[in-house]
Amino acid sequence: MADARERYDVAIIGSGISGSSLGAILARHGLRVVIFEAGVHPKFAVGESMILETSETMRAMAELFDVPELAFFSSKHYLAQIGASHGLKRHFSFLHHEEGRPQELRRSLQAVIPQSNYKLWSVYSILWLLGAYTEYVKLLSTRGRARSRAEYFAVVQTLRLVGGGFGEFKALADRIDAIIEAVDPCDEAAVERAVTEIRALYDATPWIPWAFRQLLAGRNHLPRNKLRLSLLRQSSAGFMGEGAFRRHFFGDATMAEVARFFASESVKYSASALTLRKRLGFRRRPTALNRVRVSRG
Repeated sequence: MADARERYDVAIIGSGISGSSLGAILARHGLRVVIFEAGVHPKFAVGESMILETSETMRAMAELFDVPELAFFSSKHYLAQIGASHGLKRHFSFLHHEEGRPQELRRSLQAVIPQSNYKLWSVYSILWLLGAYTEYVKLLSTRGRARSRAEYFAVVQTLRLVGGGFGEFKALADRIDAIIEAVDPCDEAAVERAVTEIRALYDATPWIPWAFRQLLAGRNHLPRNKLRLSLLRQSSAGFMGEGAFRRHFFGDATMAEVARFFASESVKYSASALTLRKRLGFRRRPTALNRVRVSRG
């Protein structure tokens, strides 16, 4: 228990990932923090996995607030340094339970939206993945370009979890959502017309990346080595795209600048680099947590 005579600048209720991260950031910047926690870790918590956007945000917080411990949540290469209760989530799936009854396969869900017709899902999943991808690219490019915390937060506070704030994505999503909502999933003819219409929208969208067009063509996986010379093209086929897409996600950055940023990221957060930092005494560095006290009760 915390000594009642001690004084703290900030008290936080809950030592989950949010409370602990906030406590570490505040402590790094000179505040005395006490965290109240009723349980003991490790414990079950709702929200048991982290998506790419969350991992990127943790890496940004680690760099912007000088709390390198937060980057432990940003890469699988940190797993050996986190603790025993962790792992890689391979998919998102859900299974409905009713007491005393066996589960029914028809009530299971593995990242399926919409649930009622696979043909609709096969085209809608592209939009689902595209929204996550563009959000991630926007977060990553914003961290790479921002010159201050204020500049970084001025951009990310406008984002909405999908689409990266790109107006053309929202327009595409609205049109596809309208088609999905209007179709009767039990009417196969109507479903076929909806799928054809949605595919036509994708075909008419020049900024959709190569990988997503491969999925539309029937591929169910991508090659292990995703680095290709074609990514360097100064066209819609390249990673940076062109026109409105390039301006929104990369501003006036050049391909060379973007390539240098990703190369430095690959080296800085590689397994070998993290192992070396650990051997050189990374964990002996004074941490933000030295100024945080956790009170259990």
